[in-house]
Amino acid sequence: MIVAKEETINYGKILSKQRKKKAKEMSKEITEVIQKLNMKGAEFTIEVNSGEEIRKNGMDEVSFMITSNKGEDSRELMNIASGGELSRIMLAIFVVNNEKLPIVFDEIDGGIGGNTGTVVGEYLRKLSETTQVIAITHLGQIAALSDSHIQVEKSEV
Repeated sequence: MIVAKEETINYGKILSKQRKKKAKEMSKEITEVIQKLNMKGAEFTIEVNSGEEIRKNGMDEVSFMITSNKGEDSRELMNIASGGELSRIMLAIFVVNNEKLPIVFDEIDGGIGGNTGTVVGEYLRKLSETTQVIAITHLGQIAALSDSHIQVEKSEV
């Protein structure tokens, strides 16, 4: 039994090393995309902290961190990002990972306009080459880059 535990720990350390390498690469790529999505000065980081405890997904704790502006401390993404920022960061993650699962973005245009809307639309179009993307938007720049449209209206009866 001790041999199996030692072997599991060794494989866990190998997995941890691979995760840290990939996290560094992805952090750089995601940062590049989010900066193009009008989050200038922002830096996205995937932190992989190794532990000694064996869990079903390995021996690591993984956190998504963001520095919104240069000079600020890095903080956990889920604690500081606005809805619009989260949508753009998720878009960047999906683009970098070349995501294959269907994706729905609800009002990805929150807090943006102009050129940023066009860039968001271009990334959505790129993503739609490999998966189904549904984007709920109020921006013409995003809608114009879509293959098909559905108009939804709200009314009271």
